[in-house]
Amino acid sequence: MLLSGCASPDAPRSPRLERLAPEAAQPPPAALRPVDLVRAVREGVSAESLVRLWRDDGARLPLDAGTLIELHAGGVPVTHLDALLSARELALRTDFETRIAAERAAAATTLAAERSRPALCPAPAYPSYWRVHPYGGWGAPGGWFGGFGYGW
Repeated sequence: MLLSGCASPDAPRSPRLERLAPEAAQPPPAALRPVDLVRAVREGVSAESLVRLWRDDGARLPLDAGTLIELHAGGVPVTHLDALLSARELALRTDFETRIAAERAAAATTLAAERSRPALCPAPAYPSYWRVHPYGGWGAPGGWFGGFGYGW
């Protein structure tokens, strides 16, 4: 009786997986390499064009000390390297400022939500000296204490 549900003819069938055609599956473009930048400089591109080539590559070739030495040894002039480093600094600064702006927006949203909540704590101040008022706190030997007081 329990297994009859699994063997019934109306049981759902496994889903059919459809595959992409081989021509539709394109491999991602190759990341920019230092050799590509050296080749572009040898072809005579300007510093701005070299920076544009570096920016248009989605992977952003890391411009560390070893890469810069490799580029300079390959024949990339110092002016082109300075332009690349300036573009890298600008890209890092933009990424950082974008991240900070997103965090500030999230903090502002959280702060607005907190400010819209009704204030429940602390207890309201009692203006008259000789009225009954609540008190409470944390005591060293016994823990929490509290109650109602009159006057002080």
